Amino acid sequence: MITPVTNLVRAWHSAPPTLRGILLIFCGTFLGATSDALIRHTSAEIHPFEIVFFRCFFALVFLSPTLFRAGIGSLKTKRLGTHAIRACVQTVTMLLGFLGFALAPLAKATSLQFTAPLFATVLAALILGEVIRLRRITALVVGFAGAIIVIQPWQGQYDVGAFASIGSAACFAIVMILVRQLGTTEKPTTQLIYVALMTTPITFLIALNFWQTPTFIQLCLMASIGLFTTLNNLTLAHALRLAELSAILPVQYTKLVWAATIGFIVFAEIPDIWTWLGGSLIFGSATYIAIRERNVKSPPPGPAINLTAGGAV
Repeated sequence: MITPVTNLVRAWHSAPPTLRGILLIFCGTFLGATSDALIRHTSAEIHPFEIVFFRCFFALVFLSPTLFRAGIGSLKTKRLGTHAIRACVQTVTMLLGFLGFALAPLAKATSLQFTAPLFATVLAALILGEVIRLRRITALVVGFAGAIIVIQPWQGQYDVGAFASIGSAACFAIVMILVRQLGTTEKPTTQLIYVALMTTPITFLIALNFWQTPTFIQLCLMASIGLFTTLNNLTLAHALRLAELSAILPVQYTKLVWAATIGFIVFAEIPDIWTWLGGSLIFGSATYIAIRERNVKSPPPGPAINLTAGGAV
């Protein structure tokens, strides 16, 4: 018996790979923006640093079948120290990112976290000795100018949420570099397992300083955050296998649209023109740099890198 679900599955598999990749990214950006909104909502009652722990804990729960399938052999590594450094930096990335979503308007925090690839390009030049030429330097200048436009320092106000968001993006850039280095010897599954196993206890120790026993509803909300962020990372990884980077990266911009829409409906936030202008400059520059690097050289081994801060946990 042919059901609507069967027809939908057949249509999905018969669709061109590029179209499937674009649709996955479109769904992933919605999941990402939704999880960010849940962070903002839950942080009204639970400290953001405690939410980070539950995000890691529930992500580990949802990834446990993958961990069991990989087996004990996937834990073999000669670079335990590098895995630990990555876990620590990724922890700081999440702490700052969640703080940013708790304090800054949703669209503003989202647009600033798009600066991660810009910071990664600078760090690759400083740490790995990669050469960046005039085109990418110009894109960097335009992108960081966009960040200044979003922050609006001429207003004379110190926006903690905005600076936490851009700090999160800068830390995630370090994670990108570490992923590249680990990818030369470590399997993606090994990286995934270690970052999941290490960030959960680290964030638990931090959360103890801000602990408030959550209600059942709050636990459900934080479980949803863990689920949505995990699905977001998985959809991105799968989309990158189906479609070229140049086809799917522009679709990532829809996360800002989702964030603005959800922010308006749920939190009555209306992004100003500076957020849209600066966010567009940031995302356009980051997209250009990513496509340029893809054309100049083959992508580094390792797990897919999300353009939004948070990492693949």
